[in-house]
Amino acid sequence: MYGNKDDEIFQQKVIPQIRDKLSEYDRLEMNGKLLEWKVCLDFIQDCQLMNMGQLKKYYTVILAQLDLLVTFHRGLVYFRARDLFEGVNKPLKDALEVEYVVHYNTVMRYMTFTALIKHYPLLMICGLSYAQLSKHNKRLLQFLNTETEELGDKLLQPLDLFPESKRVHMEPADHLVPATSFSTDPDHVYGEC
Repeated sequence: MYGNKDDEIFQQKVIPQIRDKLSEYDRLEMNGKLLEWKVCLDFIQDCQLMNMGQLKKYYTVILAQLDLLVTFHRGLVYFRARDLFEGVNKPLKDALEVEYVVHYNTVMRYMTFTALIKHYPLLMICGLSYAQLSKHNKRLLQFLNTETEELGDKLLQPLDLFPESKRVHMEPADHLVPATSFSTDPDHVYGEC
C-alpha cells in the first residue's frame, strides 16, 4: 500500500520529530515547568485583518492542538457507543451509520487513533497530526515493539494538558491498538510529496 519513501519518511522525519519533542518535554519537566497548551476556543471572526504569518500561526494552533484533542475525544465517544451497541446486540457498523451518520471506516480511524494515544499518551505532544499518526500507526507500533531504546517507555508516561485552563489528564492504558494503515498521505508537511 505504501512505498519505500513512506518508510524513509517515518525513519528520517517522524521518529526524529518524536525524539525531539520528548527531549523538549523532558527539559521543561526538569526545569519544573508544565506543558501547557494555551488553546483558546474563541475563534477569530474576521481574518481579513491578518497577514500571512498571523494566518499560518492561527491555522497551526487550530489544527495541531485543538484537532488532536477533539479527535481523541471523538474516538472516546465511539468506544463508548460501541460498548452500548454491543450491550443491546446491535451491529456496530449499522448502528454507527444510523445514530452518528458516520461511515464505519471513519469510526475505526478515530478509535485507532484514540487507542494509540491512550496507550502512548505522550504522542499527543510530538507535533504529529491525526493524519500522520493514522498513516504511520502500524510502523510506529512495530518500531516501538522492536526498538531497544527508551522511546516506548517515555511515550508511556502520563500526560497533563491544560487547554482553556482545564486539566486533561491522560494515563497510559492497555488498549489494543490495531496495527493497521489508512489511506491518508499527510507527509506533505515534510515537503516530501
